[in-house]
Amino acid sequence: MKQMSTPVLKAVAAGGAVAVAGFGALFVFHLVMQRDPSLPTMFADLCETFGDALALPIMTGALVYALTRLPSTSREGVYAASAAAAGGATGALTQLVRLADGAHELTWAHPRPHHFTAAGVYHAVFLTVMCAVTAALWTLALKRLVRAHPDDEGTKPARRALCAGLAAGLTFVVLLMTDDWKFLSTTSGATVLAATAAATVLTVCLFVVVTVRGHRRRRGLQAGLRHGRHDRSRPGSLRPCRETSLRPPRTDRSASGGAGPGPCTRLRRRPADLRARPARAGLRAGDLDPPVRVRARRPE
Repeated sequence: MKQMSTPVLKAVAAGGAVAVAGFGALFVFHLVMQRDPSLPTMFADLCETFGDALALPIMTGALVYALTRLPSTSREGVYAASAAAAGGATGALTQLVRLADGAHELTWAHPRPHHFTAAGVYHAVFLTVMCAVTAALWTLALKRLVRAHPDDEGTKPARRALCAGLAAGLTFVVLLMTDDWKFLSTTSGATVLAATAAATVLTVCLFVVVTVRGHRRRRGLQAGLRHGRHDRSRPGSLRPCRETSLRPPRTDRSASGGAGPGPCTRLRRRPADLRARPARAGLRAGDLDPPVRVRARRPE
C-alpha cells in the first residue's frame, strides 16, 4: 500500500479536526441535552449537518493542502493575524446580533429570545473561531499562490486544491443562505446574509485575480524563453549565451615591430539580434553575461 504524503496527511487531519469539532460536538450535545420536542433540531438545518460535516472540512483540508505545497513568503504572520481578526470579529458580530434579536426563529440551541443553551454557546464560539481560521487560511493561500512561480512543482496541485476548496466553500454558503433566507426580514438574518455575501464575493474576486495573474505570468515567461530572455527569478532556468563565432587568436606582433595587446580568444559573443535590439527583446543593460576573455598561449 502506497504511503500517503505529508501534505495529504495534514489536509486529512485538518479536515477531520473541523468535522469532529463542528458536527461531532454538536451531535453529542444533541444526544445528551434535554430538548423541547416542539423546537427544530440540528437536523432541520442543512448548514449544521451537510455544511459542518462535509463542506467546511473539505474546504479546510484543501486550504491546508495548498499551503503545504506552496513556498512560504515574507510577513505571513502579519497578514494572517489581520485576516483572522477581521474574520473573527465578523463571526462574533453575527452571533451577538442573533442573540440580541428577539424575532429570530427559536431552535434547540436557541430555545427562547436572548438566550443560548450550552450547545448554542459552543456553536457561537466555534463559528467565530472558524471564521477567523478560514480568513487566515484563505489569505495565506492566496498570498503564497500569487508569489509562487508558475512552473514550480507544487503550484499546479495547490491551484487545484484551492479550486476544490472554493467549490466546497460556495456549497457551504448556498446551504447557509438556504437555511437563513426565510429570516431575511429580521436583523440577525440580514446581518448573517450580508456578511456571508461580502466575504464570498471578496474571496472569489481575489481568487480570480490571482489565477489570471498566474496564467499571464506563465505565458509571459514562456514567450520570453522563446525569444531568448532569461528568467531571472529562477537561476536554474538561465540559458547560456549562444556561441555565435570564435575569433581566431591574435599572433604576437612584437617580432614585426608592432605593439599591441597580448593574444586573446573571445569564446562567447552576444547574439546579434539581442545586441542590436535589447529593448525589443525585453532586456536591460546587464541582463546578458559579459564576453569572457581568456589568455591564449603565445606561439613558441
